[in-house]
Amino acid sequence: MRIRLFIICLMSLICINALKDSVKIESDSLKYFSDDNYSLFEGNVKAVYDDIIIYSKKMYVYMRENDEVDKIVCKGDVKIVKDDITSTAKEAEYDVDKDIFYLYGGVRIWQDNNYLEGEEIVYNNKTNEIQVKKGKNRRVIVIFKPEKKEDNTTNVP
Repeated sequence: MRIRLFIICLMSLICINALKDSVKIESDSLKYFSDDNYSLFEGNVKAVYDDIIIYSKKMYVYMRENDEVDKIVCKGDVKIVKDDITSTAKEAEYDVDKDIFYLYGGVRIWQDNNYLEGEEIVYNNKTNEIQVKKGKNRRVIVIFKPEKKEDNTTNVP
């Protein structure tokens, strides 16, 4: 139960829910492609939204014609931090319409003594469904420390 809550908390923190509040993005360069309606932030990208920090080499922000965010794609050394939860991956993508977040490539997530590793994680924020997929030569790994109750028993079913 705790590992499920841990994963849900992680994915919820990342899902920026159509970016209702301001987002600060820093990078070495910014290019805007008006014909395709997207922006490309490159080099030491750091995006701060509320208490979420996302780092990557590149960040693509795709917009709709009405200037709402359609999707966000991060590539290269992606690191996402919120409070005591840290996740890393080669790539990450958030689809605003579907409310689905994808982490690709050697995904690793830490929270305190809890750890999750897989090749790909897909989190559907609408259904709270989480899929963790293994890699070609590696299986999914989960390490978690059960919480102790006041009577010194663990909270494991």
